Amino acid sequence: TNERLRIMDQRKSEFVSIASHQLRTPITAIKGYSSMLLEDSFGKLPEEAKAPVEKIFRSSSRLAEMVTDFLNVSKIEQGTMSYTFTSVDVGAMIADLGEDFAQVAKNKKLKFTVRVPKKDKFIATADEGKIRQIFSNLIDNSIKYTKEGGVTVELHGEQEGIVFTV
Repeated sequence: TNERLRIMDQRKSEFVSIASHQLRTPITAIKGYSSMLLEDSFGKLPEEAKAPVEKIFRSSSRLAEMVTDFLNVSKIEQGTMSYTFTSVDVGAMIADLGEDFAQVAKNKKLKFTVRVPKKDKFIATADEGKIRQIFSNLIDNSIKYTKEGGVTVELHGEQEGIVFTV
């Protein structure tokens, strides 16, 4: 039984690795072409198209980071995952994620509110990619599993630190 479990675990890791590698190619193309559009490599990009293309570029960049994280599954399982701690503006990150998820909520006919007080600074020492993925997953799940009404995302400070609620 233990040997079968070990073989299944090895196959799972191989599958995740292969799937991640296969995803990387189209993601790289999306990221590359959107970057080239923003750089006017194919001619002048109309002003009204710049913001959506920037969102495509940012989202594909984050998706590429997530694929890299999937490739690190074995590192996570072995406890050897590396983290890069930097100063992160959590307020700006939540506001940015709010913009990304606003359309998703709208498509589900949900009211979507993001409250990040502009007068406060929300700076944390964290691994930016991993903390973004955590917040993104929480927001995504809240929208996905809310059948009606709305979703409110809030950030505020307390003595203990930054408080994120969804």
